[in-house]
Amino acid sequence: MSLTPITKESMQQLKFQEEEEIRIRTINSIVGQIYSAAIREAKTTINTSYRYLVPSDKENNLQLVVFHEKNEQAIIDRLQILFPNCLISCNILVPDQDGKWHILSKVDDKALQFITSYKVKTSKFIVIDWS
Repeated sequence: MSLTPITKESMQQLKFQEEEEIRIRTINSIVGQIYSAAIREAKTTINTSYRYLVPSDKENNLQLVVFHEKNEQAIIDRLQILFPNCLISCNILVPDQDGKWHILSKVDDKALQFITSYKVKTSKFIVIDWS
């Protein structure tokens, strides 16, 4: 190991720099997983979109949930670079009785009342649409 001089200011920035490197690596890992899955979806199905289930606190490690919340826009921005002509969005989806997913904000009032009163499980997805 080579010993090199380091200034006080540089020492003060080391923790921030390390945390930022970890954040970028984690974003790259998540984006890589989404990218691979979307490509696989396009190659193997007739679907014209891919949905990535964003971790929720009920099912996953809280640290991962918080990471997604804080870095959602960075993940979406990165995906928009990788899929330039595709629509990338983050939506809360709700399943119907047949298991088909619908965007919660586009559900009619009657269905919304049902969802609210019966506490139908909703899930957050990052959607890549190439239709």
